Amino acid sequence: MSLGLGLTKLIPILIYLGGLTVIFLTLFYKIEIGIFFLVPLFPQQSLLDRIMIFPLGKDFVDLLLLAIIIKWLLNKSKSEEGFFLKTPFNWPILLVIIWTYLELWRGSFYLGTSLPLSLRDPRFVIWKNFIVMPLIYFVVLNNIRDPKHMKILVILMTVSMLFMGLHFRSNFAYTDTSSYRHDMRLVGTFTYLSPNAIGVFFAQYAMMLIGLFLIDKDWYRKGLFLLTVGLSLYAVTFIFSRGGYAAVLLGWVFIGLFKERRLLVLLIVFALTWKLIMPNAVVERVEMTKDDTSVQERLSLWKSAEQLIASNPVIGTGYATLSFLNIRDAVTGKSRDSLHSGYLEVASELGVIGLVVFVYLYVLGFRAGFRLYKKTDDPFMKGLGFGLTACVVAALAGNLAGSYWHYINVSGFYWVFLALVVRGLQPRDGSKSQQSMQRTDQTRCLIPN
Repeated sequence: MSLGLGLTKLIPILIYLGGLTVIFLTLFYKIEIGIFFLVPLFPQQSLLDRIMIFPLGKDFVDLLLLAIIIKWLLNKSKSEEGFFLKTPFNWPILLVIIWTYLELWRGSFYLGTSLPLSLRDPRFVIWKNFIVMPLIYFVVLNNIRDPKHMKILVILMTVSMLFMGLHFRSNFAYTDTSSYRHDMRLVGTFTYLSPNAIGVFFAQYAMMLIGLFLIDKDWYRKGLFLLTVGLSLYAVTFIFSRGGYAAVLLGWVFIGLFKERRLLVLLIVFALTWKLIMPNAVVERVEMTKDDTSVQERLSLWKSAEQLIASNPVIGTGYATLSFLNIRDAVTGKSRDSLHSGYLEVASELGVIGLVVFVYLYVLGFRAGFRLYKKTDDPFMKGLGFGLTACVVAALAGNLAGSYWHYINVSGFYWVFLALVVRGLQPRDGSKSQQSMQRTDQTRCLIPN
């Protein structure tokens, strides 16, 4: 993340030292400080990897999260409010946590391995990393209440994306795009995930920011959103991820149909001229879909998924089991850790029950976003609600040919945006008492002196 400024070695040290300071400030001052610091780091895996060399660096995120949770507990112990804000999302999200853990045990029996009770178990670690996302949802929902703090958090996530886009552009800017080569594909800040993962990341949150840009009235934020969208779409274009292209396309169509029809006009013009205006490498990448061996490999893996689902339709093989099943595609004969479809992977590992629960969470997210968009008069919150609906559409499309729901790098921001939208649907603190006071004042006006 040095952006060519020679800060590669300095930034990790500053973030590490800043994190230690933030832990102290979170515990003894305000919980918002920890949330503001932690959330923008979710997609910055290359930066977090560099922090691992420092003492407790491997547990950097866990320590920040632990400090936040401790402060949450301390705050609630002094408050008359309940620990959890009551919302329709609580039980579905708790069900995801419970079901995935039960499936973790199911997987141990299916594989014949030890029970998932230790951090030495790689499957338990995968599950632990996954539940950070629903946990951060509850943290944000119950602790970020002030609209100003919501705006700060959205701006910080946007700035994180902005730097990711700048980082990608600085690394790709001088690449020859006259023809497509597989070695052109970069992973950006996602050091251990595929280019497709970062492509879907940029696609789904670009749609989120387009929704905010179209509705928010603050020109400074609009400028930030637009610049970040531009860099994000640049990244999607040159990551050469067809899943990312599909996510952008469907998200763009949705926004055009439900908010800004002029985007549909732009899409039609693009559809008619894209071979003329896009670099030849992009054109080749799209047109090779018909004969690309990677497509045949995916189809082969999807057939394997059909067999797994047919043999374990209700409860699946267990959480995080696929990488241990030695699944091979029929084209190359290579062993695969992924089925390259979020829907088929969830159905294979968690069964039909798990797939329904996962998809239902996104349906609820879409409904919550659309409801906030229609309900509120605040332009920022309205944009946040509509942006979430577009983000859901892009996420559902992006996971058709890849599985990214379980990675905090890709999906962490979604859970935070979801928490902000659900919080936005709640009555403002003191609203009931204010309404009561207004009614009392009106009554007094009717009583003669």
